[in-house]
Amino acid sequence: MAVILAIFIPLVFVLSVLVAIIFSSFFPMFIVDGIAIGAACYLRNLWKERPIRLHCRSCKKIILSNTPWFCAVCKKANANVIEFPFVHKCEHCGAEPKAYRCQCKEFIFLTEDEDKINYAYRLGSPDDAPKPDERTTKRQQHQETKEDKENEVAVAELDEKLKTIRDRMKDPKVKTPFEKSQEKCEQEYVGIMGVSEYCRQKTMEAKELYKDDPERLRDALEAIEAIRVKYA
Repeated sequence: MAVILAIFIPLVFVLSVLVAIIFSSFFPMFIVDGIAIGAACYLRNLWKERPIRLHCRSCKKIILSNTPWFCAVCKKANANVIEFPFVHKCEHCGAEPKAYRCQCKEFIFLTEDEDKINYAYRLGSPDDAPKPDERTTKRQQHQETKEDKENEVAVAELDEKLKTIRDRMKDPKVKTPFEKSQEKCEQEYVGIMGVSEYCRQKTMEAKELYKDDPERLRDALEAIEAIRVKYA
């Protein structure tokens, strides 16, 4: 603003007088005044958006005023640096930083009182990230516990479905009437053949055991025949 006032006001005055003398009319003077005022507004807006450059004496780095920053008072981030740079005030609590702390831990004071309490620092500093409050921490832990239990329930449901599928695969298939009849006949055949084989072996044993006792041999053969009739 000082540059604009020092340069444009005298320039507009001189040009206005010259134009009025040359053209003997005030209308061209208004045109020149409008052009000058438009140029002044353009330069003002251009310089207004231009960030302020700060120089750190410790690490020799340049810090621009449009750097996203944290407020040390409310511990909140300021990302709208066009409207709320750290050389102005905090967007959230309205506090005006008295200093800027560089990444090298050196303070760049913005006021004469050299206050190290109310200061700004760069957004993303790992050691200065705001710590979540106790309620936020508990809420996060609760959410993580809930997600873990939901995962366990989902895994248990999948295990139950898998067990059902495996049990279904292990169950014997439904047999047709023909297969049932065939199986029953097969069992009867095995049973009859088993009885016949048993009787044959017992007959041979009885003949050998009672070869000198015809009466006992007769009784044994009758008993074997009764077994054959009953079970075969």
